[in-house]
Amino acid sequence: MSEKPRKPQILLKDITPVFSNFTQISHRDDEFSFSFIHMFLQHTPVPQGQVTANVTVTPKHAKRILNALQDNIRKYEQKHGKIKLPEEKEEKEIYYRV
Repeated sequence: MSEKPRKPQILLKDITPVFSNFTQISHRDDEFSFSFIHMFLQHTPVPQGQVTANVTVTPKHAKRILNALQDNIRKYEQKHGKIKLPEEKEEKEIYYRV
């Protein structure tokens, strides 16, 4: 009986968590760049924020990130319910009084 190959474990050190509530994504022919930004909730004429991380990956890795994120969102929604975004318009039933 053959054993399934195990995924190697990775030991990560010196991890500093960052918060992001806004992301900018740009791309070129050979890379995708993600800027993770912490936007401050201030009532100022111009929105203010701080870039907390810049991550640049290859197009193939960007697609792997997309697939992993879609899979994790699907699993999350199965467990916790649909994630509702305010910018997504819900279809509302219209009732007519006759």
